[in-house]
Amino acid sequence: MFQFKDFSLLQFSKSFPSDWLLRKCSLLQATRDTMLLGHRLISKKTHLACDKGNKKGIGHFVKVLSWWDYIEGTAKVHTQVLDIDACGGTSNDCGLGVQSSMNKLKANDADDTHRLNGQCTVNGGSGVLEGLCNAMLPLNLCAPSDYLIANCCIHSLQIQLGNAIKTTFGEGAIDRVNATQMLHSVCRLQCSLDLDEWRCILFKSSVFVANYNPTAECGNVPKNKSMFLDSFATVYSFHSEFKKQAEADPETLDKHEDTIYRKMSAPILTRWWTVGTGASYVFTYYLTIYHACQTVINLHKSTVTPNVVASHFFALMSDQENFLDLSLIRSFHKRYVNPHMDWLQKTNNLSNELGFQ
Repeated sequence: MFQFKDFSLLQFSKSFPSDWLLRKCSLLQATRDTMLLGHRLISKKTHLACDKGNKKGIGHFVKVLSWWDYIEGTAKVHTQVLDIDACGGTSNDCGLGVQSSMNKLKANDADDTHRLNGQCTVNGGSGVLEGLCNAMLPLNLCAPSDYLIANCCIHSLQIQLGNAIKTTFGEGAIDRVNATQMLHSVCRLQCSLDLDEWRCILFKSSVFVANYNPTAECGNVPKNKSMFLDSFATVYSFHSEFKKQAEADPETLDKHEDTIYRKMSAPILTRWWTVGTGASYVFTYYLTIYHACQTVINLHKSTVTPNVVASHFFALMSDQENFLDLSLIRSFHKRYVNPHMDWLQKTNNLSNELGFQ
């Protein structure tokens, strides 16, 4: 509490802008930016990249505009987010949504300006490819000629993997026993525990793996431990490339990126990197995660979520067929998807070196 004689807390609080004023300033700035963008794009060949999604029950239709421009003698592709206003679920609804957003750039809605010269969307769902174009044509949104329609190459690659996995292994679900569900189980297990607890378990499990000797005699050990050691020895023989070094104590690390302690993203078959990174993560730390599952089972009662998830996950990892399927998914990404991504990245770097940013 301030003890100054002439200090007034009421006046001090009034010296800051209110929520209403901040909101008003944001709206005014957004209005000015939109008007300037509309003026800038009057004579440009503009293209649209869009995608419809739903986050936490709220619909979004993200629209990003791009155009070719020369600034200070340098040719460059400029991009600008137009808005993320929601729309209906059909292609016609998406076309009306694009019209509403593009009208923000015009002085009058009926003005024959700001036509689009092309679009890029994903391959599936509503508001994509020719369906979106056909919905926008009657609304006078497309240029009369040379309208380009492009799809997402990365999305196409992912569809190849997604269709193959769904047909061969099946999708992940609580009652499914397959490699896809094994990837989902990693996320379920790490989310069911406190993050610090999960990292501590992984650290201690990595120490066990590093000190494990497959040729050592078990000796006089309790029956439960003997059963686990037998299962661990079987899994240990699945592959020779498992990581077997002890990890650093997570409390001594400033960052957990590129370590076993980072949180694995949920594997979604429409997002290529989540499945690939998930398969690589589980494969690399297979032994450590396997031991961690047993640790969770020992620490928690059989009726609580961590024990239920860990028990199911332990059974999935013990099945060699699931491991082989996991290895196939990992190999597909490393040998097929990743080279395409490397090529796209090299092409982008080359374009930057040549000035086509």
